[in-house]
Amino acid sequence: MATIPARLAKATKSIHSWEEARSASLAAYRTWYRSAPEIVQLYGLHVSPTLVRMKIRQDFERNRETITDLSVMNIMLLKNHQEFQETMNLWKQEVSWNEWIGWV
Repeated sequence: MATIPARLAKATKSIHSWEEARSASLAAYRTWYRSAPEIVQLYGLHVSPTLVRMKIRQDFERNRETITDLSVMNIMLLKNHQEFQETMNLWKQEVSWNEWIGWV
């Protein structure tokens, strides 16, 4: 598959309330969750999509109660989309995935 960076590009949107933040983070979670099988296939990981989904959930749960500032939430959502874009465009190396899964 050819890398087309613009296919995942979206305009940055600032969050102004916790309701918006919740819906944006749920949308980001769903996007990652649905992409787990494609991630496994793209990177040739020797794990099931279920394990990738479990790690995705752990990452989102880790930040659930710790973020108390909307400006921090804006940055986290921006970085989340950036990470997703880099992942789906195959700009990450296998070592990154091994560290994330916990094999290193």
